[in-house]
Amino acid sequence: MADVISSPRLSQSRGGSRDISSAFALSVIWTSPLSDYNRVLATNQFALTVLTYPMWTQHWPLAELRIIDRETRKIISGNGGRHPLSSTAVLYLPREKGGRGLRSIEQEYKLIKIKAAVKLYESPDPMMRAVQQFEERAADKGFSSLISDAKKFAQELKAQMTITDTKCRMCHMATESTIHVLSGCSKIAQSLYTARHDRMLRPIYHCLLEKYNFQENDNGKPWYQQSLPSAVLQNEKAKIYWNVPFQLEKAPENSANKPDIVVQDKETNAWTLFEGTVCQVVKIAERTVEKQEKYTELRAGIKKECKSSSVNQINIVLDFLAGNHEQLRKDLRTITNTDREVNFLIERCQKWILSQNVNIVKTFYEYA
Repeated sequence: MADVISSPRLSQSRGGSRDISSAFALSVIWTSPLSDYNRVLATNQFALTVLTYPMWTQHWPLAELRIIDRETRKIISGNGGRHPLSSTAVLYLPREKGGRGLRSIEQEYKLIKIKAAVKLYESPDPMMRAVQQFEERAADKGFSSLISDAKKFAQELKAQMTITDTKCRMCHMATESTIHVLSGCSKIAQSLYTARHDRMLRPIYHCLLEKYNFQENDNGKPWYQQSLPSAVLQNEKAKIYWNVPFQLEKAPENSANKPDIVVQDKETNAWTLFEGTVCQVVKIAERTVEKQEKYTELRAGIKKECKSSSVNQINIVLDFLAGNHEQLRKDLRTITNTDREVNFLIERCQKWILSQNVNIVKTFYEYA
């Protein structure tokens, strides 16, 4: 792919390092002893995706993308992956239709632009509304625009759809969007969302078990092998509660007496509440404040009735894309020894969120 790498327009818009990485990956894949099916699969997943990452925000000439597709076919032919005179259409045709299933960079670029335009119009973020207005003005004035490109590509690919009902297929209340499916559907709030919430907190729980030398801790195991939390565990150092309601002499007026995790340090008689949630992308700060205020009375009640030296609260708030506020790292530093351990702990929580998102989306697809 030397010609592609040396293309000045492409280098300016994307960067030569991505072309080099893609070309190197292609060469490794098509000189390997893998079967044809696995070679094509590896090309789609490891080589061509290197070039698709910046496509959401970059405007690239289609002629340059066709050059990349052509050079990709040359590398495949040069390594015996296809006959130079064989059908190009069959190479890109899906396997279920008799083709080989290779993805075209030009086709991927067009699909990504269509998806980006749809996402732009679906987003409730005020900043995205401003971007939408900017793109619409650019299209009206005849300048290059995401919206005009998406319209052109949709017509070319015949991707238009006539949708009569946009309501959620499960709750039939709100518009079915990515945000609604992953964080706003009342039909699965008490099942799939709760399961995601509990699994997201599981690494925190086992980190606490390790901190206080509980034999039941699975902090050294992979995140997906950690055992289910127990309602109450205690040893000579601490007592840890999981989803246990606190019965105080004076119950909180808002009935908020069941935090996710509570730790009583027996040596200092200090209590720490851990409260988690998975929210929308733009609501991390808002939900953090809500969680902190929700348990104000409970913290005061524990401090008074248990004669605690201190009662603190750490809010584990991540969005459904696994993003988090920088304050979370500072808070979790109190239960870990190094910054590296904090990053590792947050990464485990993020993996649980993303893996549970897959289950949520599958449930929607399978719902009749």
